[in-house]
Amino acid sequence: MTASGNTVEDHQNGLLYPSLVDYLYSRLGVESLWTENELNAQLNLQLDIMRLAGFSPLFQSRVEQLQQHYQQGDMNQYDKVATDTFLLYLSYVAESQDKGREWLFTTEFG
Repeated sequence: MTASGNTVEDHQNGLLYPSLVDYLYSRLGVESLWTENELNAQLNLQLDIMRLAGFSPLFQSRVEQLQQHYQQGDMNQYDKVATDTFLLYLSYVAESQDKGREWLFTTEFG
């Protein structure tokens, strides 16, 4: 365990919200959240938009990480990273409510 209460494995897997991810799966009583094709397609569309807009290199990294897990057939890890990435996306969208104008109109994109 680390000081934040997360396991070393969580950090190695690159999860930003490991405790919340575990809580969601436990609370919902499911092993997978992203098996529905339409739901998965919507997440990937939003991530592609964020990646192409260049708002954060973290979204590029997450898209690559998800693709890697998918191609390797590691659907359990894909699902956890997808859930964690969705939480990141929601956090980013919530922050844009307050900082959107500054981000969108004063930030120079590469």
